[in-house]
Amino acid sequence: MPQLLSTAREQRKLSWTSVVVVASESSSFLLSFSKWSLNKRLVGSDTRLLAVTRTDQSTIEKILRSFWTFTMMNSMILNVEGDGDDVRCSLYSHLPYSSVGRDQVYRLATWRKRKGFSLTSNLPMFPPKFNNFFGFPVPVTALPFPPFWDERKSQGSNSGVTYSGTDFYLLDAIAKAHNFTIYVVPTKNWGEVLDKVEIRESFIASVFHAVLPMRLKRFDYSSIYEYSSVDFSFAKPEVKPQWQSLYYPLSPKVWISIVALIIIMVVLVTMFVRVSHSLEVNGKLDTATAIQEMVGTLLGQNLSHSLPKSQSRRVLIGSWMVFAFILGTAFRGNLIAYLTLPKYPPRPENLKELLRVAERITMPPYGKDFKAFFSQSDSADFIKLANLMHIVPSVHEGQEQALQRRQGHLDTRRYQEHYIAQFHTRIDGSTKLYVGRDGVLPGKSAWPLPHDSPYAKTINRGLIAVLEAGLYEHWSEQLIEETKSETRRRLREKQEMMTLEGKTDLQTDTEKPTMALTLVHVQGPLMLLVIGHSLAIVAFASEYAMSYYIKR
Repeated sequence: MPQLLSTAREQRKLSWTSVVVVASESSSFLLSFSKWSLNKRLVGSDTRLLAVTRTDQSTIEKILRSFWTFTMMNSMILNVEGDGDDVRCSLYSHLPYSSVGRDQVYRLATWRKRKGFSLTSNLPMFPPKFNNFFGFPVPVTALPFPPFWDERKSQGSNSGVTYSGTDFYLLDAIAKAHNFTIYVVPTKNWGEVLDKVEIRESFIASVFHAVLPMRLKRFDYSSIYEYSSVDFSFAKPEVKPQWQSLYYPLSPKVWISIVALIIIMVVLVTMFVRVSHSLEVNGKLDTATAIQEMVGTLLGQNLSHSLPKSQSRRVLIGSWMVFAFILGTAFRGNLIAYLTLPKYPPRPENLKELLRVAERITMPPYGKDFKAFFSQSDSADFIKLANLMHIVPSVHEGQEQALQRRQGHLDTRRYQEHYIAQFHTRIDGSTKLYVGRDGVLPGKSAWPLPHDSPYAKTINRGLIAVLEAGLYEHWSEQLIEETKSETRRRLREKQEMMTLEGKTDLQTDTEKPTMALTLVHVQGPLMLLVIGHSLAIVAFASEYAMSYYIKR
């Protein structure tokens, strides 16, 4: 049987549609055929199946109600009844949903040797089973995954669970169009969500999943409706000490260039002075004075009258003053920005940088499929990523671990941004985590469906209609605005509460006044000033002591 069905499936794959006829007087053969036809995927969504047998009507009804191949697929049973001139052939089909109830077996037509063929029902041959669900519940699996799918427990007499999110709205629109209700099958984790689809306990995993080659061995997908990437979140590096703020405005290369230019200018000025003999102390050239003049110009000090005054020397000094003016203006402008804004060290923004700094990378339970995909890749980066990956129960645990050690967490961008905004945001609006600029694995996403689902066309037709109407993007934008409004409302309530308690007001991002510089921001210039004054006092005391000693 398995070998025969494998060969038959290869033939079926060569055509858009096919008709499979199986004949046997043994009911056990039909039961075995039902099992193996599912395993070998003989009967597709466009396949018509006709089983010819000879048995009693109760067995026919049992087969039609008990096995997916006959219950849900586009199939009929032709049963031969009686012998001789009284022989009769009855054509049976099963409708999982109908106007009179669920799991109804219909006799569509009969054939008698004397009377010929006659219809006994207004249903057509191979009747469509999923154009109308007649209000019956359809089992789906989903877990909270905002903003795509979220659930809240209602309080009071009407206690229950209410659902929201872009994927729920999409499924609800399809349900209204095809007249079915949504029944969410209880699941404990994402692995169980997909397992129930694979064994056909769930018709749809109604939260988008990335389309991966190894997943196609377990189930099919609906039409592609979301292009999402797997991104990583990482803990923001600690802010550098504010006393280093004087160094931040210019890059290390610029500082090195400035030092080199000062040395060059000191050498040139010293040469000119040596030629003009305008700066000499005890017959020796005073190089310290030239250094003081060049550095002082950068700090905004005036030039002394002791420098050479010839035209050629003035061109040199003038070009240096223009350079000092431009550099000083740029430095002061950047310094103001760096005093008011925190300075973060470099952080990983793409996969290569993440692999260079991360000690461990986590992902929720469904990440085992991604880990298998990465490990089979030809990319060295993906193979290294698979070796660093560890599965954690949830995004909460993964991001909590990312805050405690040098590790990243993989998930979709919108989900991680939503979770960070909800659970890892400080009072001042800053966040403890960030999502990398470049994605790890861009890809297509859709709803997982059981292999060869006969209702796939119905789902895809409604799904495409919603997408082409622009409703999915509209719902996404609407949810983002609602989340922002809820955040602003919560911050305003907290601000009012803190004001009543006499505590410091909580400023929202939209109402935050211009930030004033504090001692923390200007500790760098203050420390430099204190060090300069201290050195000046030591120098003055040393000069005074030396002068007093010489006089004695």
